[in-house]
Amino acid sequence: MDCVTQNSAVISWETDQNTAGYVVLNSALDAEPRKLGAGSPGKRHEVSIAGLSPETTYHYVVEPGKDAFPSFEYSFRTAPPDGERRPFRFVFFSDCRAGAESGNTDYNGINAQVFQRLLQETMHQKASFGLLSGDFSNGYTTDLTYYESQIRSWKEIVQPIGASIPFFKGVGNHECAPVIFKIPDPDSPGRAFPALRDREDPYSIESIFSRNFVNPAGSVYGFPSPAPESQPGKKFHLSNLGPDYGETVFSFNWANLHIAFINTNYWTTCVKDGFDWSSRSFTDREGNFIALDVLGGNKEGYLMPNMLSWLERDLKAAQSDSDIDWILVVSHEPPFPCGGHLSDAMYWAKKHEPAQGLNRPERLLGDVLPMRDRFISILMKFPKVAAVLSGHEHNYSRMKIDSALNPRYTRPIWQIISGGGGAPYYLQDTGMPWENSIACFSPLPNYCRFDTDGKSLKLTVFSDGNEVIDNVDHFERVSFPK
Repeated sequence: MDCVTQNSAVISWETDQNTAGYVVLNSALDAEPRKLGAGSPGKRHEVSIAGLSPETTYHYVVEPGKDAFPSFEYSFRTAPPDGERRPFRFVFFSDCRAGAESGNTDYNGINAQVFQRLLQETMHQKASFGLLSGDFSNGYTTDLTYYESQIRSWKEIVQPIGASIPFFKGVGNHECAPVIFKIPDPDSPGRAFPALRDREDPYSIESIFSRNFVNPAGSVYGFPSPAPESQPGKKFHLSNLGPDYGETVFSFNWANLHIAFINTNYWTTCVKDGFDWSSRSFTDREGNFIALDVLGGNKEGYLMPNMLSWLERDLKAAQSDSDIDWILVVSHEPPFPCGGHLSDAMYWAKKHEPAQGLNRPERLLGDVLPMRDRFISILMKFPKVAAVLSGHEHNYSRMKIDSALNPRYTRPIWQIISGGGGAPYYLQDTGMPWENSIACFSPLPNYCRFDTDGKSLKLTVFSDGNEVIDNVDHFERVSFPK
Protein backbone atom coordinates (compact mmCIF):
# COMPACT_ATOMS: atom_id res chain seq x y z
CA MET A 1 0.00 0.00 0.00
CA ASP A 2 1.71 3.21 -1.18
CA CYS A 3 1.21 6.81 -2.23
CA VAL A 4 -2.02 7.27 -0.28
CA THR A 5 -3.60 10.70 -0.71
CA GLN A 6 -7.05 12.10 0.07
CA ASN A 7 -8.46 10.64 -3.16
CA SER A 8 -6.01 8.03 -4.47
CA ALA A 9 -3.67 5.16 -3.59
CA VAL A 10 -1.38 2.60 -5.24
CA ILE A 11 -1.45 -1.12 -4.45
CA SER A 12 1.51 -3.19 -5.65
CA TRP A 13 2.54 -6.84 -5.43
CA GLU A 14 4.80 -9.41 -7.06
CA THR A 15 4.15 -12.91 -8.37
CA ASP A 16 6.58 -15.71 -9.19
CA GLN A 17 5.07 -16.17 -12.67
CA ASN A 18 3.75 -13.83 -15.32
CA THR A 19 0.08 -13.31 -14.65
CA ALA A 20 -2.65 -10.72 -14.89
CA GLY A 21 -3.96 -9.40 -11.61
CA TYR A 22 -6.78 -7.41 -10.07
CA VAL A 23 -7.66 -5.46 -6.96
CA VAL A 24 -11.18 -5.82 -5.58
CA LEU A 25 -11.95 -2.68 -3.56
CA ASN A 26 -14.91 -1.65 -1.47
CA SER A 27 -15.95 0.69 1.33
CA ALA A 28 -19.07 1.58 3.27
CA LEU A 29 -19.67 4.31 0.67
CA ASP A 30 -19.68 1.90 -2.29
CA ALA A 31 -22.85 0.24 -3.50
CA GLU A 32 -20.78 -2.68 -4.80
CA PRO A 33 -17.07 -3.61 -4.99
CA ARG A 34 -14.86 -2.20 -7.70
CA LYS A 35 -12.51 -4.47 -9.66
CA LEU A 36 -9.43 -2.77 -11.05
CA GLY A 37 -6.94 -4.45 -13.39
CA ALA A 38 -3.16 -4.32 -13.16
CA GLY A 39 -2.70 -4.12 -16.93
CA SER A 40 -0.83 -6.66 -19.04
CA PRO A 41 0.49 -9.89 -17.47
CA GLY A 42 3.77 -9.64 -15.58
CA LYS A 43 5.51 -10.39 -12.29
CA ARG A 44 5.44 -6.87 -10.88
CA HIS A 45 2.05 -5.25 -10.59
CA GLU A 46 0.90 -1.76 -9.64
CA VAL A 47 -2.72 -0.68 -9.53
CA SER A 48 -3.36 3.05 -9.24
CA ILE A 49 -6.73 3.79 -7.68
CA ALA A 50 -8.40 7.17 -8.15
CA GLY A 51 -11.74 8.63 -7.16
CA LEU A 52 -11.49 7.78 -3.45
CA SER A 53 -13.09 9.80 -0.66
CA PRO A 54 -11.01 11.56 2.03
CA GLU A 55 -10.68 10.03 5.50
CA THR A 56 -12.41 6.85 4.41
CA THR A 57 -11.54 3.23 5.22
CA TYR A 58 -11.32 0.94 2.19
CA HIS A 59 -11.03 -2.85 2.15
CA TYR A 60 -9.31 -4.73 -0.65
CA VAL A 61 -8.26 -8.14 -1.88
CA VAL A 62 -5.59 -8.86 -4.50
CA GLU A 63 -6.60 -11.47 -7.08
CA PRO A 64 -3.34 -12.43 -8.82
CA GLY A 65 -4.89 -14.48 -11.62
CA LYS A 66 -7.16 -17.43 -12.34
CA ASP A 67 -4.57 -20.04 -11.31
CA ALA A 68 -3.63 -18.44 -7.96
CA PHE A 69 -5.31 -17.90 -4.62
CA PRO A 70 -6.44 -14.39 -3.68
CA SER A 71 -4.75 -12.51 -0.86
CA PHE A 72 -6.12 -11.94 2.60
CA GLU A 73 -8.41 -8.96 2.93
CA TYR A 74 -6.59 -5.78 3.94
CA SER A 75 -7.75 -2.25 4.68
CA PHE A 76 -6.32 1.26 4.48
CA ARG A 77 -7.55 4.76 5.23
CA THR A 78 -7.22 7.72 2.89
CA ALA A 79 -5.67 11.03 3.94
CA PRO A 80 -7.64 13.98 5.29
CA PRO A 81 -8.63 16.75 2.87
CA ASP A 82 -5.87 19.21 1.97
CA GLY A 83 -5.53 21.86 4.64
CA GLU A 84 -7.57 19.93 7.20
CA ARG A 85 -6.44 20.90 10.70
CA ARG A 86 -7.47 17.88 12.72
CA PRO A 87 -5.41 15.30 14.68
CA PHE A 88 -3.28 12.68 12.94
CA ARG A 89 -0.09 10.75 13.73
CA PHE A 90 2.90 9.42 11.80
CA VAL A 91 6.24 7.74 12.54
CA PHE A 92 9.81 8.16 11.31
CA PHE A 93 12.90 5.96 11.59
CA SER A 94 15.76 4.65 9.49
CA ASP A 95 18.62 2.15 9.09
CA CYS A 96 17.11 -1.31 9.50
CA ARG A 97 20.05 -3.08 7.84
CA ALA A 98 21.62 -6.07 9.56
CA GLY A 99 22.80 -5.88 13.15
CA ALA A 100 26.10 -7.03 14.61
CA GLU A 101 24.89 -10.52 15.55
CA SER A 102 23.38 -13.35 13.50
CA GLY A 103 20.09 -15.17 13.06
CA ASN A 104 17.09 -12.87 12.81
CA THR A 105 19.28 -9.79 13.28
CA ASP A 106 20.81 -10.59 9.87
CA TYR A 107 17.95 -11.81 7.72
CA ASN A 108 19.47 -11.45 4.25
CA GLY A 109 21.09 -8.14 5.20
CA ILE A 110 18.22 -6.85 7.41
CA ASN A 111 17.79 -6.74 11.18
CA ALA A 112 14.37 -8.37 11.04
CA GLN A 113 14.21 -8.67 14.82
CA VAL A 114 14.28 -4.91 15.52
CA PHE A 115 12.64 -3.85 12.26
CA GLN A 116 9.59 -6.04 12.86
CA ARG A 117 9.17 -4.59 16.35
CA LEU A 118 9.23 -1.04 15.02
CA LEU A 119 6.75 -1.92 12.28
CA GLN A 120 4.44 -3.49 14.85
CA GLU A 121 4.69 -0.34 16.95
CA THR A 122 3.74 1.70 13.87
CA MET A 123 0.52 -0.31 13.72
CA HIS A 124 0.03 -0.28 17.50
CA GLN A 125 0.43 3.51 17.59
CA LYS A 126 -2.24 3.81 14.87
CA ALA A 127 0.01 5.88 12.63
CA SER A 128 -1.49 7.22 9.42
CA PHE A 129 1.80 6.71 7.56
CA GLY A 130 5.51 6.10 8.05
CA LEU A 131 8.69 7.81 6.82
CA LEU A 132 11.80 5.67 6.25
CA SER A 133 15.00 7.41 5.18
CA GLY A 134 17.11 4.57 3.81
CA ASP A 135 19.67 1.84 4.56
CA PHE A 136 17.04 -0.88 4.33
CA SER A 137 19.60 -3.67 3.89
CA ASN A 138 23.37 -4.18 3.81
CA GLY A 139 23.73 -3.55 0.09
CA TYR A 140 27.27 -2.74 -1.04
CA THR A 141 27.36 -5.72 -3.38
CA THR A 142 28.28 -5.90 -7.06
CA ASP A 143 25.82 -8.78 -7.51
CA LEU A 144 22.56 -7.20 -8.69
CA THR A 145 20.61 -10.44 -8.24
CA TYR A 146 21.76 -10.70 -4.63
CA TYR A 147 20.94 -7.05 -3.96
CA GLU A 148 17.42 -7.39 -5.34
CA SER A 149 16.96 -10.48 -3.16
CA GLN A 150 17.65 -8.22 -0.15
CA ILE A 151 14.92 -5.88 -1.37
CA ARG A 152 12.50 -8.81 -1.64
CA SER A 153 13.36 -9.88 1.91
CA TRP A 154 12.71 -6.33 3.11
CA LYS A 155 9.30 -6.36 1.43
CA GLU A 156 8.46 -9.70 3.07
CA ILE A 157 9.10 -8.16 6.48
CA VAL A 158 7.12 -4.98 5.72
CA GLN A 159 4.17 -6.64 3.98
CA PRO A 160 1.91 -7.49 6.96
CA ILE A 161 1.97 -3.85 8.12
CA GLY A 162 2.66 -2.15 4.79
CA ALA A 163 -0.46 -3.67 3.26
CA SER A 164 -2.47 -1.24 5.41
CA ILE A 165 -0.14 1.64 6.30
CA PRO A 166 1.76 3.51 3.55
CA PHE A 167 5.51 3.95 4.03
CA PHE A 168 7.31 6.68 2.09
CA LYS A 169 10.88 5.58 1.41
CA GLY A 170 14.21 7.33 0.84
CA VAL A 171 17.65 6.25 -0.38
CA GLY A 172 20.64 5.69 1.93
CA ASN A 173 24.29 4.93 1.33
CA HIS A 174 23.66 1.17 1.75
CA GLU A 175 21.24 1.27 -1.17
CA CYS A 176 24.32 0.45 -3.22
CA ALA A 177 25.09 -2.10 -5.96
CA PRO A 178 28.11 -0.47 -7.61
CA VAL A 179 30.87 -1.27 -10.05
CA ILE A 180 34.39 -1.58 -8.57
CA PHE A 181 37.25 0.12 -10.41
CA LYS A 182 41.00 -0.04 -9.88
CA ILE A 183 42.21 3.54 -9.52
CA PRO A 184 45.86 4.16 -10.46
CA ASP A 185 47.97 5.22 -7.48
CA PRO A 186 49.38 8.67 -8.40
CA ASP A 187 52.48 8.13 -6.24
CA SER A 188 53.29 4.53 -7.15
CA PRO A 189 53.14 3.56 -10.84
CA GLY A 190 51.78 0.08 -11.32
CA ARG A 191 49.80 0.10 -8.07
CA ALA A 192 46.08 0.76 -7.69
CA PHE A 193 43.39 1.00 -5.05
CA PRO A 194 39.69 -0.01 -5.28
CA ALA A 195 36.87 2.51 -5.62
CA LEU A 196 33.12 2.17 -6.09
CA ARG A 197 30.88 4.06 -8.49
CA ASP A 198 27.15 3.89 -9.02
CA ARG A 199 26.19 2.12 -12.22
CA GLU A 200 24.74 3.87 -15.23
CA ASP A 201 21.03 3.61 -16.04
CA PRO A 202 19.13 1.31 -16.20
CA TYR A 203 21.20 -0.37 -13.46
CA SER A 204 21.92 2.65 -11.28
CA ILE A 205 20.71 2.45 -7.71
CA GLU A 206 18.20 5.19 -8.55
CA SER A 207 16.71 2.99 -11.29
CA ILE A 208 16.76 -0.16 -9.15
CA PHE A 209 15.11 1.69 -6.27
CA SER A 210 12.43 3.21 -8.49
CA ARG A 211 11.61 -0.17 -10.07
CA ASN A 212 11.37 -2.03 -6.78
CA PHE A 213 9.62 0.52 -4.57
CA VAL A 214 6.57 2.70 -5.08
CA ASN A 215 6.89 6.40 -4.21
CA PRO A 216 5.32 9.57 -5.57
CA ALA A 217 6.93 10.87 -8.75
CA GLY A 218 8.44 14.35 -8.34
CA SER A 219 6.87 17.23 -6.48
CA VAL A 220 3.29 17.26 -5.28
CA TYR A 221 3.14 20.70 -6.92
CA GLY A 222 3.33 19.22 -10.39
CA PHE A 223 6.96 19.31 -11.50
CA PRO A 224 9.20 16.26 -11.97
CA SER A 225 12.19 15.06 -9.97
CA PRO A 226 15.50 16.89 -10.67
CA ALA A 227 17.18 16.54 -14.04
CA PRO A 228 20.23 14.24 -14.06
CA GLU A 229 23.42 15.90 -12.85
CA SER A 230 26.64 16.06 -14.86
CA GLN A 231 30.22 15.56 -13.69
CA PRO A 232 33.03 14.34 -15.94
CA GLY A 233 35.67 11.79 -15.01
CA LYS A 234 39.04 11.45 -16.71
CA LYS A 235 39.25 7.73 -17.45
CA PHE A 236 37.25 4.57 -18.26
CA HIS A 237 35.02 6.34 -20.85
CA LEU A 238 32.15 6.66 -18.38
CA SER A 239 29.13 8.84 -19.05
CA ASN A 240 29.41 12.44 -17.84
CA LEU A 241 25.67 12.40 -17.15
CA GLY A 242 24.37 10.93 -13.93
CA PRO A 243 21.34 8.67 -13.57
CA ASP A 244 17.75 9.83 -13.50
CA TYR A 245 16.70 10.63 -9.91
CA GLY A 246 13.44 8.77 -10.48
CA GLU A 247 11.37 8.13 -7.35
CA THR A 248 14.27 8.84 -4.96
CA VAL A 249 13.28 12.53 -4.82
CA PHE A 250 9.67 13.52 -4.22
CA SER A 251 7.25 15.38 -2.00
CA PHE A 252 3.70 14.91 -0.76
CA ASN A 253 1.12 16.63 1.43
CA TRP A 254 -0.92 15.16 4.25
CA ALA A 255 -3.61 17.51 5.54
CA ASN A 256 -1.63 20.64 6.58
CA LEU A 257 1.83 19.00 6.48
CA HIS A 258 4.30 19.02 3.56
CA ILE A 259 7.12 16.46 3.42
CA ALA A 260 10.00 16.54 0.91
CA PHE A 261 12.41 13.61 0.42
CA ILE A 262 15.85 14.39 -0.99
CA ASN A 263 18.66 12.09 -2.18
CA THR A 264 21.95 12.57 -0.30
CA ASN A 265 23.47 9.46 -1.92
CA TYR A 266 23.01 10.20 -5.60
CA TRP A 267 25.54 8.79 -8.12
CA THR A 268 28.03 8.00 -5.34
CA THR A 269 31.73 7.47 -5.96
CA CYS A 270 33.88 6.42 -2.99
CA VAL A 271 36.86 4.31 -1.97
CA LYS A 272 36.20 0.72 -0.91
CA ASP A 273 35.58 0.37 2.81
CA GLY A 274 38.14 -1.70 4.72
CA PHE A 275 41.07 -1.07 2.37
CA ASP A 276 44.45 -0.85 4.14
CA TRP A 277 45.84 2.65 3.53
CA SER A 278 48.90 2.25 5.78
CA SER A 279 51.24 1.61 2.84
CA ARG A 280 50.00 4.63 0.87
CA SER A 281 51.25 8.20 0.94
CA PHE A 282 47.68 9.52 1.17
CA THR A 283 44.63 8.88 3.35
CA ASP A 284 41.28 7.37 2.49
CA ARG A 285 39.90 10.90 2.26
CA GLU A 286 42.48 11.85 -0.36
CA GLY A 287 41.67 8.54 -2.03
CA ASN A 288 38.08 9.74 -2.40
CA PHE A 289 39.33 12.90 -4.14
CA ILE A 290 41.45 10.86 -6.54
CA ALA A 291 38.57 8.47 -7.30
CA LEU A 292 36.23 11.39 -7.99
CA ASP A 293 38.78 12.95 -10.34
CA VAL A 294 39.13 9.69 -12.25
CA LEU A 295 35.55 8.38 -12.23
CA GLY A 296 33.36 11.46 -11.88
CA GLY A 297 30.15 10.92 -9.95
CA ASN A 298 29.40 12.43 -6.56
CA LYS A 299 30.52 12.46 -2.94
CA GLU A 300 28.53 10.71 -0.24
CA GLY A 301 26.31 13.26 1.49
CA TYR A 302 26.73 15.90 -1.23
CA LEU A 303 23.64 17.59 -2.71
CA MET A 304 24.33 18.48 -6.33
CA PRO A 305 23.02 21.67 -8.01
CA ASN A 306 19.88 20.25 -9.64
CA MET A 307 18.89 18.60 -6.37
CA LEU A 308 19.21 21.86 -4.43
CA SER A 309 17.31 23.81 -7.11
CA TRP A 310 14.50 21.26 -7.02
CA LEU A 311 14.29 21.46 -3.24
CA GLU A 312 14.14 25.25 -3.22
CA ARG A 313 11.38 25.25 -5.84
CA ASP A 314 9.37 22.64 -3.92
CA LEU A 315 9.72 24.42 -0.57
CA LYS A 316 8.80 27.75 -2.13
CA ALA A 317 5.56 26.23 -3.46
CA ALA A 318 4.76 24.70 -0.07
CA GLN A 319 5.51 27.97 1.72
CA SER A 320 3.00 29.72 -0.56
CA ASP A 321 0.36 27.02 -0.10
CA SER A 322 -2.27 28.26 2.38
CA ASP A 323 -3.22 24.64 3.14
CA ILE A 324 0.26 23.94 4.56
CA ASP A 325 1.35 24.91 8.08
CA TRP A 326 4.56 22.87 8.50
CA ILE A 327 7.28 21.46 6.30
CA LEU A 328 9.65 18.56 7.06
CA VAL A 329 12.63 17.66 4.86
CA VAL A 330 13.77 14.02 4.93
CA SER A 331 17.36 13.08 4.06
CA HIS A 332 19.46 10.03 4.81
CA GLU A 333 22.75 11.73 5.66
CA PRO A 334 22.51 14.46 8.30
CA PRO A 335 23.89 17.98 7.90
CA PHE A 336 25.47 17.79 11.36
CA PRO A 337 26.49 14.23 12.32
CA CYS A 338 26.52 13.56 16.06
CA GLY A 339 27.55 9.96 16.56
CA GLY A 340 29.37 7.66 14.16
CA HIS A 341 29.67 9.56 10.89
CA LEU A 342 31.78 12.67 11.38
CA SER A 343 34.01 11.44 8.56
CA ASP A 344 31.27 11.65 5.94
CA ALA A 345 27.62 12.87 5.86
CA MET A 346 27.80 16.68 5.38
CA TYR A 347 31.00 17.15 7.38
CA TRP A 348 33.81 14.83 6.25
CA ALA A 349 36.16 15.49 9.18
CA LYS A 350 37.82 13.26 11.75
CA LYS A 351 37.33 13.46 15.52
CA HIS A 352 39.03 16.48 17.12
CA GLU A 353 40.22 17.60 13.69
CA PRO A 354 39.73 21.18 12.45
CA ALA A 355 36.38 21.47 10.69
CA GLN A 356 37.76 20.92 7.21
CA GLY A 357 35.00 18.85 5.68
CA LEU A 358 36.84 18.21 2.42
CA ASN A 359 37.99 21.83 2.29
CA ARG A 360 39.59 21.55 -1.11
CA PRO A 361 37.64 23.95 -3.33
CA GLU A 362 39.96 23.28 -6.26
CA ARG A 363 38.84 19.67 -6.22
CA LEU A 364 35.94 18.15 -8.11
CA LEU A 365 32.57 19.52 -6.90
CA GLY A 366 34.17 21.97 -4.46
CA ASP A 367 33.71 21.72 -0.74
CA VAL A 368 31.15 19.92 1.40
CA LEU A 369 30.79 22.69 3.99
CA PRO A 370 29.70 25.48 1.60
CA MET A 371 27.29 22.95 0.06
CA ARG A 372 25.86 22.29 3.52
CA ASP A 373 25.50 26.03 4.10
CA ARG A 374 23.63 26.37 0.81
CA PHE A 375 21.32 23.55 1.87
CA ILE A 376 20.64 24.98 5.33
CA SER A 377 20.20 28.48 3.89
CA ILE A 378 17.46 27.14 1.61
CA LEU A 379 15.68 25.66 4.63
CA MET A 380 16.05 28.94 6.51
CA LYS A 381 14.35 30.89 3.70
CA PHE A 382 11.01 29.23 4.34
CA PRO A 383 9.55 29.77 7.85
CA LYS A 384 7.26 26.74 7.60
CA VAL A 385 10.29 24.40 7.61
CA ALA A 386 10.38 22.97 11.14
CA ALA A 387 13.02 20.25 10.83
CA VAL A 388 15.27 18.07 8.74
CA LEU A 389 14.81 14.36 9.56
CA SER A 390 17.82 12.13 8.93
CA GLY A 391 19.21 8.65 9.53
CA HIS A 392 22.68 7.25 8.75
CA GLU A 393 23.83 7.37 12.38
CA HIS A 394 22.54 4.35 14.29
CA ASN A 395 21.19 6.19 17.32
CA TYR A 396 18.81 9.02 18.16
CA SER A 397 19.73 12.70 18.49
CA ARG A 398 18.00 16.05 18.47
CA MET A 399 19.88 19.29 17.96
CA LYS A 400 19.08 22.88 17.16
CA ILE A 401 20.44 24.47 13.98
CA ASP A 402 20.65 28.22 14.57
CA SER A 403 22.93 31.27 14.59
CA ALA A 404 25.12 29.68 17.27
CA LEU A 405 26.44 27.46 14.47
CA ASN A 406 26.54 30.06 11.71
CA PRO A 407 25.44 33.73 11.75
CA ARG A 408 23.74 33.14 8.39
CA TYR A 409 21.37 30.64 10.01
CA THR A 410 18.80 33.30 10.72
CA ARG A 411 16.19 31.22 12.53
CA PRO A 412 16.26 27.93 14.44
CA ILE A 413 15.16 24.58 13.04
CA TRP A 414 15.56 21.08 14.46
CA GLN A 415 17.76 18.31 13.15
CA ILE A 416 16.36 14.92 14.17
CA ILE A 417 18.42 11.75 13.59
CA SER A 418 16.55 8.48 14.07
CA GLY A 419 18.80 5.74 12.72
CA GLY A 420 17.90 3.13 15.31
CA GLY A 421 16.10 0.67 13.04
CA GLY A 422 18.45 -2.24 13.78
CA ALA A 423 21.89 -1.47 12.30
CA PRO A 424 24.90 -1.70 14.70
CA TYR A 425 24.56 1.08 17.25
CA TYR A 426 26.88 4.10 17.55
CA LEU A 427 27.81 6.15 20.59
CA GLN A 428 27.87 9.95 20.69
CA ASP A 429 30.91 11.73 19.28
CA THR A 430 32.63 14.69 20.88
CA GLY A 431 34.82 17.51 19.66
CA MET A 432 32.68 18.76 16.77
CA PRO A 433 31.72 22.47 16.74
CA TRP A 434 28.01 21.76 17.38
CA GLU A 435 28.52 19.45 20.37
CA ASN A 436 26.81 21.92 22.73
CA SER A 437 23.80 22.23 20.41
CA ILE A 438 22.80 18.59 20.94
CA ALA A 439 19.71 18.55 23.17
CA CYS A 440 19.21 14.79 23.43
CA PHE A 441 21.11 11.63 22.46
CA SER A 442 20.47 7.89 22.85
CA PRO A 443 22.16 4.82 21.29
CA LEU A 444 19.04 2.65 21.78
CA PRO A 445 16.96 1.29 18.89
CA ASN A 446 14.29 3.92 18.38
CA TYR A 447 11.48 5.43 16.38
CA CYS A 448 9.92 8.90 16.33
CA ARG A 449 6.21 9.46 16.71
CA PHE A 450 4.82 12.79 15.55
CA ASP A 451 1.37 13.93 16.68
CA THR A 452 -0.59 16.94 15.57
CA ASP A 453 -3.83 18.32 16.93
CA GLY A 454 -4.09 20.45 13.81
CA LYS A 455 -2.49 23.46 15.48
CA SER A 456 0.89 22.20 16.72
CA LEU A 457 3.32 19.30 16.30
CA LYS A 458 4.47 17.08 19.15
CA LEU A 459 7.44 14.68 19.02
CA THR A 460 7.74 11.59 21.23
CA VAL A 461 10.68 9.22 20.74
CA PHE A 462 10.46 5.60 21.90
CA SER A 463 12.97 2.78 22.21
CA ASP A 464 12.09 -0.58 20.71
CA GLY A 465 11.03 -1.54 24.24
CA ASN A 466 8.62 1.43 24.27
CA GLU A 467 10.59 3.47 26.79
CA VAL A 468 10.26 7.22 26.18
CA ILE A 469 13.65 8.59 25.09
CA ASP A 470 12.67 12.16 24.23
CA ASN A 471 9.57 14.33 24.25
CA VAL A 472 9.05 17.78 22.70
CA ASP A 473 5.73 19.62 22.90
CA HIS A 474 5.14 22.29 20.25
CA PHE A 475 7.86 20.74 18.11
CA GLU A 476 7.45 23.39 15.42
CA ARG A 477 8.47 26.13 17.87
CA VAL A 478 12.17 25.46 18.07
CA SER A 479 12.83 28.30 20.50
CA PHE A 480 10.89 26.49 23.23
CA PRO A 481 12.99 25.12 26.14
CA LYS A 482 14.85 21.88 25.48
